[in-house]
Amino acid sequence: MMLDAQYFDQLYQSSDKPWQNEDDWYEKRKRHLINACLIKQHYNQILELGCGTGFNTELLSKRCNFLLGFDFSSIALEIAKEKLAEQSHVEFRCLDLPAQWPADTKAKFDLIVVSEFAYYLTDDDLKLIISCCVNSLAVDGELIFCNWLPDCHDRLQDTQHIHQLVSQTHNLRHQLTHKDKLFLIDSWCKCD
Repeated sequence: MMLDAQYFDQLYQSSDKPWQNEDDWYEKRKRHLINACLIKQHYNQILELGCGTGFNTELLSKRCNFLLGFDFSSIALEIAKEKLAEQSHVEFRCLDLPAQWPADTKAKFDLIVVSEFAYYLTDDDLKLIISCCVNSLAVDGELIFCNWLPDCHDRLQDTQHIHQLVSQTHNLRHQLTHKDKLFLIDSWCKCD
């Protein structure tokens, strides 16, 4: 069973930084490597799944005309909204994904970032998230997955398995990989 919004809200109620996103070297390094892996300098529309309190969102927002961030936790999103209040081109939504994948995202995104979110999904939900991402991605758009490699108590999916599933998806061409002992980043481009 997928972990739900209540689980993540409880984490943020106990600490507004349950993963020490602001100060932790791992988190800082990961954010900057994700941004370094982006092929284009600027994007029209970015979708970020699992945006949390908006630390990666803040970096991504400097490289686009519009950014839509999704997260399970309303508490995390309140922090993100406050942090990025001056960024009128950034919007946040609290959604139970993939069940609540918004029908109004018919606009195609030229970058979708899924960072440390997919391993909380069941097999069926993971497959559906991948499908929703590909369907919401513009032709020549980039899809980035970044996931923690070591095992942890609350994950439902293995990182290698997640990235293999994305690699097997029709219409995606692999562009790059960054792998170290802590995390894996892969980038794909959507073909016609």
